[in-house]
Amino acid sequence: MRLELVVAVLLQNRDRFMVLWLAVKPFLHECILGRGNGSLLQERGVMSTMRLCSRLLHKREVEEELTALLGLLLRLEGSVLVHLAPGVSRGLLTMLENNPEFGKTRPEEWLLPLELVQRMGLEHSGATGETSVLPFPSPSLAQSDQASDYSHSQSPFPYTPGVSLECLAHLVRNGQVFTQVNTPPTLSALEKFLSFRGHAGESTPQWCRRSLDLLLTIQTKLSKLQASVPGGKSRWHPHSEAVFALMISSCKDPNEEVSHHAMRALQRGLMVGGESLSLPRELWGKVMDEYLYPIMEQASAGPSKAKDARLMNASLLFVGVLVPVVAKLAETPKFNQNWRKYLSLLASFTRMEGCGDLSRKVPLLVAALLRRLCQSGSFGGIDKISDSSVLWRATLESGFAFSPNLTPQSLFEMATTDQDGDLSL
Repeated sequence: MRLELVVAVLLQNRDRFMVLWLAVKPFLHECILGRGNGSLLQERGVMSTMRLCSRLLHKREVEEELTALLGLLLRLEGSVLVHLAPGVSRGLLTMLENNPEFGKTRPEEWLLPLELVQRMGLEHSGATGETSVLPFPSPSLAQSDQASDYSHSQSPFPYTPGVSLECLAHLVRNGQVFTQVNTPPTLSALEKFLSFRGHAGESTPQWCRRSLDLLLTIQTKLSKLQASVPGGKSRWHPHSEAVFALMISSCKDPNEEVSHHAMRALQRGLMVGGESLSLPRELWGKVMDEYLYPIMEQASAGPSKAKDARLMNASLLFVGVLVPVVAKLAETPKFNQNWRKYLSLLASFTRMEGCGDLSRKVPLLVAALLRRLCQSGSFGGIDKISDSSVLWRATLESGFAFSPNLTPQSLFEMATTDQDGDLSL
């Protein structure tokens, strides 16, 4: 009762907070760190901290003191913080919701909430331990001594990380500045959620979908920031490659729902706002050969169960991204070779057992590519096809792989019709 009374006095006298705080601060520190791990008083001290931060953190004159108080939670033993995670995560979310300016323009403010999110269980339970796909070291506490407190515990995971994910979502949605300070730890935290596995060893679709949506939000904001820089439209933001790496990794997730959502997020992320269409053709060549083509190959080599749906999604992703830029890629020296490779792989899908829907869809996808190449003059003239076109001859040679009944005339008709089908995922 004494602690709750002290906190109530502080909240009712917020205009004189600093005068009272000098007397209260040592007592609250003692409650959090000095009365034994897991004690009731320690739990009440932590909850009182969250209450104060939720109500008063918006006041700049007390922000430094309250942030330091919140930082004490990182000094708790891992098992204690994970045990208190339900209350701490909800308090953290309330704090962010009550303070909409928090983290909006000062990226360094993200670090403490991000560290708390990772300490509250994601470092110790449910993560797969797979090698990170990010191009920078993970800034998490998994590399510090503090992470060892709970890492070998066999206790069941005590809370649902969904609230912590919402804390992360609040930062991402409100944030206007993404820098080297806050972007890498944010992406590392999202990677933890994407790699989280439930008791059955399977990914958690609702958290994966939410994480992928946040990655798309980050990429949209990164794209706008990059476009505002002189000459920025000729390249992606420096952190975009890390965003795409996480999306691509999820495209290969065994869970069909997660994989589909990841492919859709990747397609939108690559084409966000239309700014990407101004990227140089060499970069788009890398996207097709190093990002998207391997996804199609991996889908075709997967188990037969649900292969039709996964291959359909992979094909829609590949062609949906390729159609807007195929004319630009046709100008590169390697395109004839790559074009044959693309057509051969797509053709192989039509002959796979149990892929009836895909075998009917693939010719429509190829027709969309042919139309775009024809309209751009890649076959020898604008809206024309020349028999002397090297690319058209390569198309004829590879096109017959789809069907022995396919004729040059039918290919010509595919290339010169006016309407594209739906290429969205």
